Amino acid sequence: MLRKILKYVGILIGLLIVAIVAILLLVDFDAVINDQLEAERPKLEARLGRKVRFGPVKATFFPLGAVLGDVQIAGRTPEEAPLLTLKAARFRVDLWRAIASAGRDTRLDELEVDGLVVHLIREADGHLSYEDVLQRLGEGPPPEQAPEPMTAEQKQALKNLVLDRVALVNAEIHLEDRATGGAPAVTYIKDLSIELNDVALVSPFEIHLKAAVIADQPNFDLTLRLGPVPIGEPGVVPLHRVRLKATDIDLAALTPYLGGEAPVAIGAARLSADLDLLDPLAQQGDTKLSGSLTVKRLQLGEPLGQPFTLAIAPRLAFNPGAGVLDLTGLAVALDDMQVTADGRIVGIGAGPPRFEGVKLRSEKLDFDRLLALLPPLRAALPPGAKLAGPFGFDVLASGTAEAQTFEATVDFDQALIHVPGALAKPRGAALHVKTKADVAPDELRLHRFALGLGPMALDLTGTVRRFAQPILNLKGDTGRFDINGLVRLIPAVQAAVPPDVKIAGQARIDVQLAGTADQLKGGVTVGVYGADLAVPGATLQGTGEIVARVDGNPAAALAVNVDSDLAGLAIQAGDAFRKPAGTPLALHAAIQQAPKRTQIQSFSLHLGPLQATGSATLGESLAADVAIARFSVAELAGLLPALKETPIAQAALGLKVKAAGNPAVPSTMEARIDDLDFALGKSKLTGFAEVKNLDAPRVRFDLRSPWLDLDALLPAGGEEEPPPAAGPPQIPDIVRRIDGEGSLQVAQGIFGGLPFTRFIGQLSLKNGKLAFTKLDFDAYEGHFTGAGTHADLAQPKPAFGLKFALQGINAARLLAEQAGVKKSLTGKLSTTLELAGKGLTWEELAPTLSGALGLEVLNGAIRNLNTETAILGGVAALLPLIQSGKLQEGQSFKRLAASFELSAGRLNLKQPLKLEGERGSLAVTGGIGLDKTLALTGTVELPAKLIELVSAGRIKVKKPLPVALKIGGTLDDPKISGVEVRALATELARAAGLKGLDEARAEVEKRLDEAKAVVEEKVDAAKAEAKARVDAARQEAEAKAEAKRRADEARKKAADEAKKRGRGVVDKLF
Repeated sequence: MLRKILKYVGILIGLLIVAIVAILLLVDFDAVINDQLEAERPKLEARLGRKVRFGPVKATFFPLGAVLGDVQIAGRTPEEAPLLTLKAARFRVDLWRAIASAGRDTRLDELEVDGLVVHLIREADGHLSYEDVLQRLGEGPPPEQAPEPMTAEQKQALKNLVLDRVALVNAEIHLEDRATGGAPAVTYIKDLSIELNDVALVSPFEIHLKAAVIADQPNFDLTLRLGPVPIGEPGVVPLHRVRLKATDIDLAALTPYLGGEAPVAIGAARLSADLDLLDPLAQQGDTKLSGSLTVKRLQLGEPLGQPFTLAIAPRLAFNPGAGVLDLTGLAVALDDMQVTADGRIVGIGAGPPRFEGVKLRSEKLDFDRLLALLPPLRAALPPGAKLAGPFGFDVLASGTAEAQTFEATVDFDQALIHVPGALAKPRGAALHVKTKADVAPDELRLHRFALGLGPMALDLTGTVRRFAQPILNLKGDTGRFDINGLVRLIPAVQAAVPPDVKIAGQARIDVQLAGTADQLKGGVTVGVYGADLAVPGATLQGTGEIVARVDGNPAAALAVNVDSDLAGLAIQAGDAFRKPAGTPLALHAAIQQAPKRTQIQSFSLHLGPLQATGSATLGESLAADVAIARFSVAELAGLLPALKETPIAQAALGLKVKAAGNPAVPSTMEARIDDLDFALGKSKLTGFAEVKNLDAPRVRFDLRSPWLDLDALLPAGGEEEPPPAAGPPQIPDIVRRIDGEGSLQVAQGIFGGLPFTRFIGQLSLKNGKLAFTKLDFDAYEGHFTGAGTHADLAQPKPAFGLKFALQGINAARLLAEQAGVKKSLTGKLSTTLELAGKGLTWEELAPTLSGALGLEVLNGAIRNLNTETAILGGVAALLPLIQSGKLQEGQSFKRLAASFELSAGRLNLKQPLKLEGERGSLAVTGGIGLDKTLALTGTVELPAKLIELVSAGRIKVKKPLPVALKIGGTLDDPKISGVEVRALATELARAAGLKGLDEARAEVEKRLDEAKAVVEEKVDAAKAEAKARVDAARQEAEAKAEAKRRADEARKKAADEAKKRGRGVVDKLF
């Protein structure tokens, strides 16, 4: 990027010199030159985006020349140091020589740029102070027309031009770093000079660059030898030699100012180099690089790695014409870790190369050191991966054109390698590859290809002849080896099994490959014998083998046969697969592989209870025919636990499947299931199903069942999920393209708690229009039919049409079991229902619903509609002649009939609802809301027998009494209102021969008084009788008490007399 700035400065100076020469030749006034510079200055400022200043130009004729001083390109702000300053630029032309030779001998005596200073700033955020200028320069000026070709005179003038001296002297670059976190750090590139002497463009010349790079003394010296320059002709300037000498240059201080992202962060680096590169572009035919390059105290990455010394001895020679690369003496070292190369590679680009004494060796390579020195390498490792310890490689290649020998060893035996989930190799466990082969012009003889991994050692030997049409004869075998060391390289095993516990068992891998590309034979056998591995989450115990054989032409027709019998193995892989020993696990397959087609001629899979057989053809088109014998899913779930969570976990299943078509062209695909045999509990389902053309599916099915419990088969529904944020539900577009027909017949079953028998359903779906051509079943002692129900799913808002009829249904059971209403309607229900609407949600559907409902119920009752108590119960409060105890709860009937029309969210009666019964009839009009609200008005007729019954014969009427009423509330809790109770009570009183309610009340009160007197007389008699009984009992108690007292006195007297007689006897004796 700095080179671009210097380039444009050079162009600027050149333009100035040309302008000055032209002006001096025409006009002998300095003022005219300065005016011209001032005229060009705004264009240059616009180009750079910075202010530009020129000092005065002083021109001379003899010698012809000029001096331009005090040039400046401003900083980004007035306070910032200028981006570039120039003390002086001067040139001198030998005018007399040019005149004397008539222009044939043009000599520039001197072109010197003195005191150039560039000030670069790195801001705290990493941006550089010159980025805006570079961006403007990168955008470039408006495209111009291609320059005119040089004339012969112009070419000759340039060929005659001689430059005695061109120089940049006393230049400096100031580097100011404001990203240090503290005070800005300022460093310098000083004493920068570029010099060319005695240059003729038609001859080779040298460019010499020197500088003191962040040092007090010059420490950078670069010499380029190039030329001649092609003048007026296309071509590259020949570069003959590059010589570089650098001493202790601080690269880390320079890299932040180069712009762009470095491939790796450099924290510290001290470069020293002494390099000599001859013919870099191989224009003379032989490129040679020699010398040395050393970077000391190198620290890379973020965070920084440990410091180290990078040393390169780049001794290389390359001749592209002869195709020879000489590596002799090449060495790359990181501290004491080193890779060296020797020998020559001959014939590059001209067929197979020949190796002459090529050696590639490593010394003291160690993962610990490499990862400590190179943090980016550590960051590139997978999470949790670990590399440690020494490793190495050694490659030898030598021979003649007739025969060459290759030997290679890659050794990780003493390294620790841990890749999470894949490999956990400790130090000392084998991991190496050793190979040796002889290569002749038409034969490779593999003496050894040895792969060591733990205790497994695979040795592969053989030959490959006739490279144009290879003939192979390769054999490899591990022999039987203990699996203990191999499986311990698996991280899960290493973590679960203690080191002192040996895992029993052996394994073997056998590989054979022979023949040509046209006729190849081979096989692989992998066996496990007597294994005993059991760790948490993984088990491998027992014996088993997998054998694969190939025979044929891989490019035309290859036969592959696979045979495996793993019944003797107990296998567990986490929670995904668990097979105990003795459970069958066998796969047999005969396969024919062609370039564009794989034909599985036959296969059989036996996994526990599952046995599948069939064939298939895979290619641009698919054709498969698979038969699965009836098996227990529960038994298979013992091997595949994930099946336990499926709805069919306890099912038995068998079927045949055929599939055909091109999977890349869905319209060609078709599949058919035959001999379906599905059973779950008491449920059983048989039949077939097929689909053709997945773009516009044609679906057909015919399913039958003697018993089908859909409640057990279908998953239980949870809470309704809210609609997705993307919008309302939509009918998938494919539904509009399905051509479907099918039938389902069920002898007995249950769905949604609804037990049914003799179900027959036939449906069709064409162009988004769904129709039930037949839908019949018996349930609740009656018959249901829904033929004619349809839905147009092709519309933006689907239209639904429901047609249903019920005949002779037990209303009480239907409502109790399906609606949870246990005390509502009883009787035999028959109904017809036609319902239409549009939408997928209730909010869309409800306002559009329309239709009709006709119903008839025989010999039933509305148990929660208490018309008698609502009407006559109120009358009894006013007319005591009515005995409320004789009123009946609910409304019984012989027949209930109604016809509704659905509109505006209500079922409106098209004609009065009529209810006829022995205890009265009811006729109402109005409607019922879809939210179950009632708004009915009408009349109840009370029969004469009912009036006579509830009045104990006191009230007799000649004809039924009509009573107006209103029914509100809900279907679950209807409320009766609007009954004129007083008028009805008055009318009934008069019917009893009374003048009105007052006389009826007086009559009742008179009767009550008479009854009261009778009651009081009986009460008095009862009281007298009770008192007599109490007195008799009291007298009896008193007599008993007196008798007891007398008896007690007599006993006491007798005792006293006995004592007296006893004392007398004693006195006489003593």
